[in-house]
Formats: sequence, C-alpha cells, structure tokens
Amino acid sequence: MESSHMKNLKVQSHCISISDTKLRRDQRHLERAKAIFKSQADHAFRLKDYKFASKSYDLAIDAAPSATLYANRSLCKLMLDDGEGALSDALSCRMLRPNWAKACYRQAAAHMLLKEYKQACDALLDAQKLDPGNIEVERELRKARELMKAPGEADK
Repeated sequence: MESSHMKNLKVQSHCISISDTKLRRDQRHLERAKAIFKSQADHAFRLKDYKFASKSYDLAIDAAPSATLYANRSLCKLMLDDGEGALSDALSCRMLRPNWAKACYRQAAAHMLLKEYKQACDALLDAQKLDPGNIEVERELRKARELMKAPGEADK
C-alpha cells in the first residue's frame, strides 16, 4: 500500500516533468522567433533600413537576448546617430560577453559618436587586449587619441 506522502511525491514529480516539457517547448519557440526576427533584421540592415533593422532586433532580443543581438542593434543605432542607445546596447553586450572585442569596439564607437574620447580610448584599449593586432581597433584608437588632444576636448 502506497503512503499519501509517496503519492504526493509522484504527483509533484509528474507536474515537474510536465513543466520541464513545457519549458523546453517554450524555449524552442522563443529560439525560433529569435532566429526569424534576427534574419529579418539582418536583411533590413543589408538594405540600409537601420530603423526597421533596429525594431526587428528589438523583437529578437525580447524573444531571447544575446550579445550578438545587442551588438547588431548597437550598430543600427550608431548608423541612426543614436549614441545613447548605441552605448546602452554596447554595455548590455559587454555584460553578456565581457571578453568579446566586438563588444568593446561597439562601446568605443558609441563613445566616439557622443564625443567622449577618453571613454572611447578606454574601450578600445580593452578591445586591443582581447584582439591584439586588430588593425581596425588600432586605427580607431589612434583617431580617438588625436581627438582627445584636440582643443576643447581634453575634458571629455
């Protein structure tokens, strides 16, 4: 004869199993949605429709956030001259993937747009440590240092 405690454990185990199955199904659904929205955003970006691309990345991030999505949306916002938005996305990207040079580079690009050259240099130095010899990083670092030396820019 089964005790009531044992029956409760079986019922709880069954409920957990159902919940796990539903969770896996929901995760697969969200990953599919993310892939669709990302594909749509990538296509819009190639067509230089940065506003639509950014909105599509919004939907992809809502479905399943990732460093790549934040980096891509940051680039869209850079192309739309939205420095604050680009910086916010770059920082989110760095939180998710701190050792990714591209995340540092996006952060630096946002700081450059905002004319925050010291912060851009700091982010580019981080990128340089993560990806030594990257010519693009070296070029932008030289540019940021020159702009930092420009009259009236020393405070930034």
